[in-house]
Amino acid sequence: MNKNTIAVKIFVALAAVLIFSCAGQEKIFIDKQHKDGKYDSEFPSVSASDALERISNSIFLVNSLAFYKQFNFRPESKIRYSDLSASSIVANSYSQTNFNKTASGTATVIGATSTKLLLLTCQHIVSFEDTIVVYVQDSSGKATEFIESISFKNKQNNYTNIRGTGETEILFEDVENDIALISNEIVNRDPFAYRIFDYRIGNSDELNWGNFVYTLGYPLHYKMVSRAIVSKPSSDTKNYFIIDAVMNRGASGGLVLAIRDGIPNFELVGIISWVPADKYYFLKPEMSETKMLENQEYRGQEIIGVQENVKYGITKVVSINTIKEFLDKHSDAINKKGFQIFLFN
Repeated sequence: MNKNTIAVKIFVALAAVLIFSCAGQEKIFIDKQHKDGKYDSEFPSVSASDALERISNSIFLVNSLAFYKQFNFRPESKIRYSDLSASSIVANSYSQTNFNKTASGTATVIGATSTKLLLLTCQHIVSFEDTIVVYVQDSSGKATEFIESISFKNKQNNYTNIRGTGETEILFEDVENDIALISNEIVNRDPFAYRIFDYRIGNSDELNWGNFVYTLGYPLHYKMVSRAIVSKPSSDTKNYFIIDAVMNRGASGGLVLAIRDGIPNFELVGIISWVPADKYYFLKPEMSETKMLENQEYRGQEIIGVQENVKYGITKVVSINTIKEFLDKHSDAINKKGFQIFLFN
């Protein structure tokens, strides 16, 4: 066999490899573009900006502020909960203090009447405990039956940043699954103040490991869009799933949107519930009208403060299927209030 024959055979072999390789690449390319009816697991290949801007006009910041009066008891008083009455609380407490609790999050307009808006959010944002009881701890740190303090909520204010709206009312809530429907009164109708969310409701049971999602909310009071990847912690857990979004406070209640076969096929698959955090307790000066200066000696009363350090990158999402069950449960009452919900399957 001469050198020319060998060269020809090598060329033919290389050509065959290249042709086979190109054919394989072409097949993969076709598969990537195939519309399979499933949720996407890759970053969108076209711009999502217009659709996301439209959706962002449906979400709003919601703030809650609750005011409490606290009655404190000395450990040696050995006051039990069963011993308490309106008169005994005042008589046996050695001091009384006032404090407030605040929360902020995200709510989405999903329905309306001629005078009110209907918004979907998380229960923990808008609803605080009516009564808070703290029990005396023994030397091992275990709570005893004796009360250290009891606090009563005097008032709570909820409000959103929607222009031309007034009082915010809690209509229905689900403590276990962290879902709430709130209503906002329309005071001065402004057609450009809000948009009702009118994209498709998804099916969270169809989500799988690695599905790509967008999130929209108000972390730290800033309207923001972010992206994340879905994890399914357990096939037995249907009421929530996990995403790797890096979230700050205020994102709770924010939308989680999956994409089915490309932009603009957004589907609502859940709302952000919480991110894990560690609590740290410390002593701090009691709130005062007097502004404190650096290095100033403090002689007032000290109270316990709480600081929470968020563990970023793990975010729990209430699944849309759980939200649908909640809406179905209250559908008759929602209709009686005159609301028309624009979410659709």
